[in-house]
Order: sequence, then C-alpha cells, then structure tokens
Amino acid sequence: VVSNHGGRNLDASIPPLFALPDIVERVGRRAEVFMDGGIMRGSDVVKALSLGAKAVLVGRAPLWGVAVAGEAGAKRALDILAEESLRVLGQLGRARVEELGPDILWSGPPPVQPKQIPPLPTSLMESTMSPLIHPIGKSFAAEARAIDLRAPLADAQIDGIEQALADFGVLVFRRQPVNDDQQQALIERFGPPSLVQLSELKTAKSSHPHFFDVSTVEDDGSPIDPESARGLYLRGNLLWHTDGSQAQPPIRLTALSARELPADPPDTEYADMRAAYDSLGAELKARIEHCQVEHSIFYSRAKIGMKMTDWSADAMKKRPPVIHPLVRTHPRTGRKSLYLASHASHIIGLPLEEGRALIEELTEHATQRQFVYAHNWQPHDLVMWDDRWTMHRAVPYAGSAPRMLRWSGVREVAAV
Repeated sequence: VVSNHGGRNLDASIPPLFALPDIVERVGRRAEVFMDGGIMRGSDVVKALSLGAKAVLVGRAPLWGVAVAGEAGAKRALDILAEESLRVLGQLGRARVEELGPDILWSGPPPVQPKQIPPLPTSLMESTMSPLIHPIGKSFAAEARAIDLRAPLADAQIDGIEQALADFGVLVFRRQPVNDDQQQALIERFGPPSLVQLSELKTAKSSHPHFFDVSTVEDDGSPIDPESARGLYLRGNLLWHTDGSQAQPPIRLTALSARELPADPPDTEYADMRAAYDSLGAELKARIEHCQVEHSIFYSRAKIGMKMTDWSADAMKKRPPVIHPLVRTHPRTGRKSLYLASHASHIIGLPLEEGRALIEELTEHATQRQFVYAHNWQPHDLVMWDDRWTMHRAVPYAGSAPRMLRWSGVREVAAV
C-alpha cells in the first residue's frame, strides 16, 4: 500500500502519486500495489490507476460523507468519485479502466521535485524489474504492464517476459508505438531473429530481412489483389497455424506490432494447445506421444487455393518439408502441449488419410471456444506469443480502411 501516512505533516513528504511509478516498477510481479492518500476527486483515482495501482483506497471522502449524512453521505461521496472517474475516462477517450496507462499523463517533472529516493541494491532491483502481469484469458493470455518496449530492457525484464510467455502463452503490451529499430532490438534480446526469405512476402516498404507486413494494402495504399501470390499467401493466415512450424529450426516466439488499424479492427484468435493436450484422454495421449509430423508451407497454402505455379522457384528451394513432434514439452514449465498447424501435412508412419484425419481431429479439439482467446487490437498494441504451445489465426476482414501489422519472429537455436 503506497501511502504517506506518518509523514503527511512534514514538509519533506511527497504525494503518493509521485512515488507510485517507481514502487510499481520495483515491486514487479511479486505483489499488487494499492494507493492510499491524496484522493480528492475522481481524476486522482484515474491518475493512480494509470500509474500502475491495482486499486485505490478512497477512505477520506466517504468519512466526510459519514460526518455529514451517515451511510447515505458515504454512498453519495463514493457515487461522486465514480461519476467523476467515468467522466475523466470519457474525456481521455478510454472505454475501460484496463485501457489506462502512464501515457495519458504529462511526462515532465512534478511541480515540486521530491528528494531523490536512494536506489535499491542492484541484486534486489534486478529481481523486481519484470512487467506487471494481469491474466486476461480463460486458461491463458495476459497483459503485461509497467514496461516500455521502446527502451533497452534489463536482463531481469527479459527473463520476466520469458517466464510470462511460458506461463501464459500470449502477452499483450498496450500503447507501444515502436519503430523498426526498436522492434528489431526487442526480438534480438530473445534469440536469433527469424529471416524472412520468401519473395512472396516482400515489398519495397517491407524489405527488412526480419520483418514482413500482415497487411490489407500495397505500398501505394491500393488493396492487395486477393489472387496475387502475396494475397493468397496472406489468406492462409485465416487458417489455424503456428508460425514457422514449416521451417527447421522452427520459430519459438513471435512479436506482432500494430502499425495501422481501422476503427473496428478484426480480432486475432489464439488457441491454448497446452490445455487442449491436458484435456485429451489417456488412450489418445499414449497414441500420439511419439508421433512425428511433416510440415510444409505448400500444403497449408494449397488449402486456400494456392498452386505450385504461384510460387517462385526460390521459394520451393528454401522451404522443403520438415518434421516435428506432435507433442512438445516446454523447457521452462515441463508441461506438454500439442504442436499443430495448418502446415501439418501427415503423420510419419501412418497411412496418409489416417494421419490427416487424426491431425484434423486434434485441431478441431484444440480450437474449441474454451481453449481460445480472441485479441481485440488497439492502436500501438504489440503482442508476443510462444509458438511452442499456442496456435493462432486471423479473422476475416473486408473493410476498406487499411490494416497493417508488422511481424517478426525469434527462431529456435536447434532443430526440433
């Protein structure tokens, strides 16, 4: 609880709001931070929540209400604070408390500079610099707060993100207007960036070796021809898939940055392959335990009508079929999950149709609604996910307003 009780009558006492951001950062995920003190209006409540407080204690105002009119007075004081808070949310253009963040506040120095707080010991600081993690899905997915991905991240922050990805699979970072250099620096902290090799994904504006644009428009703003090689390739994102399972080594993590969104952007859906595996019967688990699956980009894109003649000779050379296990064990958690994708063609050692039927059965099982989190995109979202135990897909979008997400990935360091 952040409070200046005991020091409020001293000239040197600073308002809790001034101390709150540092305390939130240093506490990290170890505890939830409440703020107490200095709450006079609903705008104060909004400020505290924006700076990372999980809750705000507003005892003074209800006490005044009690003094004036008993229980009814306390209720009226709380109603006033609630009404003012909602009004401030509306003025900020925020629909929910979850959309608040430090970006809504002036970033300059406070009107009166508080005395510098002595730094914590290095070892303690390094253990408390992880982002605040708030679960948002039914069985997985979380929002990571109190972190700026545009800035260089400490080792402890990287480890905190890695652990959160292992625990929750999908991490949503709100209000992260990263540029290309910052996105590149971010993914490099997690391992070797995935090299985007296919010419079908490249344009003059998205020629970066480690990025490609999941977009609805060409460089000149015209709609992408849905029957072009690029249009057909991107249409394959409507299928449930795992990034990079068609490669060896495969992709381990993905980072997707919202660069341009329509007013009502389509969702991206994610599937919890760990919970899906856990819910399988013992007999089926035993049956698939040691299965190996062949993955191919040409197989997945054939499902949406792409022909081999649509591919460049270079693409066919660079993307031969690869083999991965059907069941993977996560190195951090030790938990097993299904490893599937639209790229999964057949199971080695089983008759072709029997293997494909089993893959289809498992995919339908894993993408039931109880295993799915639908991400509603907001401007400047950056979403990271662990490709080892999640699948995802795009949701159809037919609007005329452009939508552009910049993709990047981190590959495994060894074959899987």
